[in-house]
Parts: sequence; structure tokens; C-alpha cells
Amino acid sequence: MLRSIRVRLARLLPRGVSPAQWATIVAGLAMVLALALVADLARRRADEYRQAEAAVARIEAASATLQAATWRGLYDYAAHGPSPSLTAALPARGFASWAELSAGLDDLGALGLTADQKRLAQAAADVRRSGMAALGAYRLGRPALAVRLVQSRLEPAVVRLGAEARQTARRQHERAAGTLARARLAFLGAFTSGLLLFALAAWRFERLRRRARVERAVRAAERREEARLRALLDQSRECVLVLDRSLTVRWAAGPGRSLLGMAPSELVGRSLLGLVHPDDAGLLNGLIAAASARHSGEGVDCRLRHLDGYWVHVEAVARDRCSDPLIGGIVVTLRDIGERKQFEQELLHRAFHDALTGLPNRALFEDRVGQVLAQVRESGLRAAVMLIDLDDFKTVNDGLGHAIGDDVLREAGRRIARCVKPTDTVARFGGDEFALLATVGSGDDPLALALRVLAALRDPYAVDGRELNLSASIGVVDVAPDTTVAELLRDADTAMYAAKEGGKDRVELFDTDMHRRVLERLELRGDLQRALDAGEFELHYQPIVDLESRAPVGFEALLRWRHPRRGLVPPLEFVPLAEETGLIIPIGRWVLRKACATVARWREQIPGCDVDISVNVAPRQLRDEHFERDVQEVLRETGIAPSAVVLEITESLLAEDPKVLAARLERLRALGVRIAVDDFGTGYSALSHLRTLPIDVLKVDRTFIDGIDRDREKEALVRGIVSLGSTLRLEVVAEGIEDERQADCLRRMQSQLGQGFYFARPLPEKEAEKLLRASLAARGDESAATDRKLSGSVPPSRSAPLSARTNA
Repeated sequence: MLRSIRVRLARLLPRGVSPAQWATIVAGLAMVLALALVADLARRRADEYRQAEAAVARIEAASATLQAATWRGLYDYAAHGPSPSLTAALPARGFASWAELSAGLDDLGALGLTADQKRLAQAAADVRRSGMAALGAYRLGRPALAVRLVQSRLEPAVVRLGAEARQTARRQHERAAGTLARARLAFLGAFTSGLLLFALAAWRFERLRRRARVERAVRAAERREEARLRALLDQSRECVLVLDRSLTVRWAAGPGRSLLGMAPSELVGRSLLGLVHPDDAGLLNGLIAAASARHSGEGVDCRLRHLDGYWVHVEAVARDRCSDPLIGGIVVTLRDIGERKQFEQELLHRAFHDALTGLPNRALFEDRVGQVLAQVRESGLRAAVMLIDLDDFKTVNDGLGHAIGDDVLREAGRRIARCVKPTDTVARFGGDEFALLATVGSGDDPLALALRVLAALRDPYAVDGRELNLSASIGVVDVAPDTTVAELLRDADTAMYAAKEGGKDRVELFDTDMHRRVLERLELRGDLQRALDAGEFELHYQPIVDLESRAPVGFEALLRWRHPRRGLVPPLEFVPLAEETGLIIPIGRWVLRKACATVARWREQIPGCDVDISVNVAPRQLRDEHFERDVQEVLRETGIAPSAVVLEITESLLAEDPKVLAARLERLRALGVRIAVDDFGTGYSALSHLRTLPIDVLKVDRTFIDGIDRDREKEALVRGIVSLGSTLRLEVVAEGIEDERQADCLRRMQSQLGQGFYFARPLPEKEAEKLLRASLAARGDESAATDRKLSGSVPPSRSAPLSARTNA
């Protein structure tokens, strides 16, 4: 209650003055007024005392007049005797004096001086009685008695009355002087207090005036600062609201119109809960509750209704400032995050979709496979996962450019999507690899769907004014309830690579044997990485013979892997793995060094040995920037004649950029080694390549030698290759000779060199050395006999080509 009274008083009183200060001022004013009243009262009392003094003087004068009149009457009586005039005049003068004396007594009574009045009245009564007695004796004609009465009674009574009047007058004079002095002191105190109070009030009100001026300046500065703050907030992207406990907006600033379609002033009085999306009301209430509990945290993302009716995404941050007298509410900051949300949606789309084709990417595809897998487990839904890889797509990018390749990929994605239902998922994993998740009905077959996709991808692609023909390899796996997403993709990938290994342009359905083979391949890859360090590789040597004399003129070094558990692993199983992993480069370097060292030793230790060594070079080796340096180091370390080294490249390399390939081969030939094209005739070569590239030897692929004695077309083809080699001055080696008929047919074509199981299988180093020694020994015996018959012949040079030594 006291607090409410204090508040009301504070509202009534002027600002800047406290109630205590106002009480002090009022008390000072009351004191000044009291002093003034006291001074006035003292002045009045002094006036009354002066009036009483005058009345006493009047009484004293009246008594003196009465005494004088009495004695004059007695004198006249004594001098002239009784007369009527004296008899009439003497009472008249006595009554006049008595009237004057009575008037003085009445004045004292009117002034409230009852004590003095009583004393004077008593003395006056004695005078009256004495005078009346003397007057009565005079009227009776007894003047002597009258004189005695005057002398004995009237004269003392008059003297007493005069003395009492003088004493009374003196007291009244003293009282008047004292009262007047006190009145002057009171007036002086009141005047002084008034001056002090006035000075204090003037000083205080001057302070109040200055404070009011400062407060006005501060309020003006605050208004300017608030206007500046509003202007800054209007330029910012944040709208600041101050809410009360009921979440009603009490103050607003910032870009409210651009954010919600309303000016900040239009937001005041609105409930924030009336603007928030119903689904986000709980988030906002939680934010306000956390702010009220003084829990600091991050803001929440919610939606607010725009004046036009659509929803705006904002980030709301709340701070409870109800205890702050300058704010007195909950401060909520709203930031427009519409662009961020749109950007997040774009990022989300990019995170789960392929940028080139717009199809789902691997992450989204795996998520949808997981959803379908859950349905398969719950409802028995049937579904299949397919991985689709475009065959030889790299040739499109390399030959026509990536722009056309991108167009082909987009078209391939559209074709796959047209083959499936809208509920199915087509995705691109990257490169030329697509994926398909399809739900299959009770009467449908996933293989039939895969074949439709394959047929659609086979149709020609019209790009850049030309038609391209492509094929695809597709791996299919049924979605089983006891599998996982990773296992499904792994199995589909396994089936897809099985389709590629099976010749491409086909569909393969996954089975468990495929997975077993993949595991073996992975295990083999791991073993391959340690095989080189463990010394598990070895070289076998297959002789290249003179078809006429059957004598070996060279050897081809063939790599073998003696696995500690699996025994001898065929090259077709591990060489592709070595090329994939990049191990082919250190393995190929080891093969080249080992083969050259072995043949260099044979040529040095075996008399008359001038055989050459042919070493296969993988495409990845040839592309290695350090390959020429490796060859040069091997030649220097082994000391073998460079012309005795033949580097065999596959015919597939001839399809690469001829200028780049020619530059690489020229650098190798500059070292003195010779270049052979292995598996010639498989379809990659062109006559222009053979003419422009630095090639020394053509090795005819075994597929043309098989059945050459029965197939006239093969015979004609091989005959043409032999003739071409002769024309281009290239040596021709026939590979894969299996029997005598094939050897005889080649001899009739005047093909000079050949190799195959008919002459010898690939042999370990020691057995190959024995074969070489035996052959040289037999040839030495024949040469001695020939020398006896034909003297003067000169043996061929050890550095001459194979054909030259064969002719010799």
C-alpha cells in the first residue's frame, strides 16, 4: 500500500524532485509562514500594548483632571462662596473626568487586559466613591466636610489611581517594547529563512532545469539513436521484435515490409503466434521457454506468414530482457533465410543427383534401395538392381570430345528411364555407369527388362550430325530379404563385370560363383602386391625358330607366377590385375632386366650364341614417362647389345594418337632396340600406321595360323601379311604354330620365322639354355661339314636382323 501511495505521489509531483525533497520544501515554507505569523502576532500584541499604554495615559490624565477640577471647585468655593454656577459646573467637570476615566478602563477591557483593568477599576471606584462623598457634602452645604473628604479620601484615591496608572503604563510600555523586539526578531528570522529557502529552491530548480535540459538532450539523442538504429535495421536482413509475456509485439524495427509485407509499426500489437506456421508453433514456444529460463542456445528455423499469404522461412533467436528497464520484454531477432533454404535445397539436390544427367546419384540410389529392401522384407515385394556400363565409351570421349560424350550420356539416361516405370529409380554413378532399381510384378522378369534396356542403348545415337553405335554390359541381381544394400550393389557390379568379360553387349544375372571368383580375384590382387618382393615371379623362354632350319634365333620372355599355395598361375589371370593396380610397371622392369641379363649371359658364355630376346611391353609401361630411362639403365647394367633386344607392343596401342606413339617409339629406337607389333591382324592396325611408325617386326596373331592349312582365306591373309612385311622391310614372325602342316604352309609362303608349341613350349631358364646349347652344337656340326664343302663363306653378324641370320 505504501508503495502504491509512493508511486502515486511520484506521478503527481514534478519529475526530478523526490517526495522527501518536496517535504523539505513544504516544511521550510511552513516554517517561514509560521515565523511570519508569529511576527505579525507580536506586532499586533505590541500594538495592543501601545493602545493599552495610551488608555492608561488617558486614565491617568482623567484622574489628574478630576483632581484638578476638585481642587479648583474647592478653591472657587473658598474664594467666592457657593454659587449656582459652581454647583452646576463642579459636578459637570467631575462627571466628564469620570467619563474619560471610564472610557480608558473600557479600552483596557477591550484589549483583554483584565488584570490591569481590575486594579485600575478598583482604584477608580475608590476615586468615584470619594468624589461622590465629597460632592454630596458639598451639595449639602457642608464645605468643610467636603474639604476633609477631598483631603482624606479623594486626594489619596486619586494619587493611588495615578500611581497605579503610571505603573500600569510602564508595564504596558515594557511589554510593548519586548513584544515589538520579538516581532522584529521573528520577522528577521522569517525573512532570513525565506531568503535561504528561496535560494535553496532557486538552486534546486536550477538543477532541475539543467537536469531537464540534459534529459531532453538525452531523450533527443535517444530518439536520434533509435531512429538511426531503425534505419540501420531497415538496411539489414534482421527484423528485431520486442514481445511481452503473451508474445504480443510491443516494438519492432528492421525490414518488416520486405520480410513479412508489413511495416514495423504494423507489427506492433500483433501476436507472433498468429504469424507462425502451425507446425512450427511448438518450435517457437520452445525457443521462448528456453529464453525465459535463461538458457542460451541456437535459434530455430520456422515459417512465418507473409501478408500476401505465403510462408517465409526465418531463423528466430530469442533473449529474455524483461528485467532490463530499457527493454522490458523478450527480444526476438528474425533473419530471412529463404535464400539459404533455397541454397540448401539446391545443395541437397546436388548431393543426391548427378549434375550432368539430373538423375539420382549413388547416395540417393542406395537410400532408395534400402527403402525397397525394407519393403521386400515386410511385404514380400520383388525387385531387382541393375548396373549398366556403356562399352568402350572412352573411345567416344577420346575421339569426339567430352562435350559429345556428355550428350551421349544424357541420352543414355533418358533411354533407360523410358524403359522403366515412374516408380522405378534410374541413377548415374559416374562416368559411363548407370544403375537401375526396378520393382518386378509377379509375371515380370528382370532379365526381360534388362534386355529392353540393352536394346534401347543399342539404337544409334545422333550427335553432332553423325550416328554412333554403342552397346552396354548389364549386371542384374534380385533383391533378397537377407541381403544388404552394399551386398546388392557389390553383386550387381560383379555380374556387370562378368558381362564385360563375357564379350560385352550382354546381360548377366548374378550367381554365387561370380562372387566366389571375385573374392579369388581380390585375394590374388593382394598376393600380387607381395609376389615381386617375395621372388615368386619367374621367366619362361619360348624359342623363335628359323622355319627352314628349325634352329632357335631368339627367345620370347614369358612371365610366370609360382604362387606358394596355388602353384603356377597363368598370365591371363594376373597380368590384367597387374595392369589395373599399376604393379605392371615394376614387374615389367624386373622382366626386362631379368630377360636381358639372362640372354646377355648366354651370348657371353655360349660360343656362337647370338640369339635375341623379345620382351612384352604393357601399354601402361609404354605410357610411363620413366620407361625409356628404365630401358637405358637395363642395357647399361646387363651389357647386352641393344640390337638384340626386341620390345613387343600390342596392336591395340596403334589406335592411340600416332604422333605421340611415334615419338615414344622413336626415343626407344634411338637407344638401339627394335620394336615389334604383337598379335598383328586383330583389327587395330592401318597401313598408314605401319608405314609411319618405327616398327621392325610383325608377329602374326595365332588366330590366323590356326587352320591355315585348311582355310584358304586365312592362308591368303597370312600370305598378304608376309608380302606386306617384305614390302615394308619388316620381319614377320608367325605365332601359335602347332603342327608340321602349319609350318610347311608357312615355309611355302616364304615366311622365315615362327614360334609355337610345335617347336617348343615356354621353358624355364635352365631348360631353355640346354635347348639353345644343343641347337648350337648341332648347327656347329652342320656348319663344319658345310665349311668343308663351301670354303670361304662368312658367318652372319651377331647384330644382324633375324632374317639376315636365317638367310645365312
